[in-house]
Amino acid sequence: MAKNLSDEAIKYPNAKLIVIGIAENVNQLIELDQSVKSRIKQIKIPRMKEEQLREIIISGAEQLGIEFAPFVVDQIVQLSDGFPKYTHLLALECSRIAIRQKSKIVTMEHFNRGLNIAIDQAQEDHKLMYAIATKSRAKSKRLHKKIVDSIALWPSSEITTEELARALKQYTGEDITTAQFAGPLGELKTEKRGRILKSVSGKFATHAFSNPMVKAYIRMKILAEQQETNAS
Repeated sequence: MAKNLSDEAIKYPNAKLIVIGIAENVNQLIELDQSVKSRIKQIKIPRMKEEQLREIIISGAEQLGIEFAPFVVDQIVQLSDGFPKYTHLLALECSRIAIRQKSKIVTMEHFNRGLNIAIDQAQEDHKLMYAIATKSRAKSKRLHKKIVDSIALWPSSEITTEELARALKQYTGEDITTAQFAGPLGELKTEKRGRILKSVSGKFATHAFSNPMVKAYIRMKILAEQQETNAS
């Protein structure tokens, strides 16, 4: 379509084709003919700021005539990792439960129940990517999950190998050496593990999720697992 529009530019001088998606650059979204590349303008949109995500929740609640408890808002914002899709999803499921219970305030009880529903309603490719990356029968292989979870909980979108060692310590309480996690870390960038991770181009020993949005889904899964453990 882009090629056809480029060829017919004289007939339609004001026509514009907008392609929106989650990627590092336009080449990851669409394959372009060389003649089209010169006509493409890339506009990178950063993750939404916390105050913007809070506004989504607060304005939505006002329209519904309800209110979110402050801690619930904090939890939703923290899990969303700057992506409004998951802010909307979590807030929607929590508010539905509160409204069914005729509550004017969305509490942590509503949030905890809504969290599991939101996980079920998450994008299928996010669920599949995480499942492939963390699948394991042997206890010794669970390091893949520990690595993925630790990176998901790291505050920035990229993480160095040195930072990953610290993140693993914080998450697991274990002293896992670089030599121990180097192999599984590399496997998480292969087809066998769904390529959930990638090396960051131009940065030495730096890693990130290949699909940035999967981080929010993983954070939700981690919290749900922790709640289940605490309840048992």
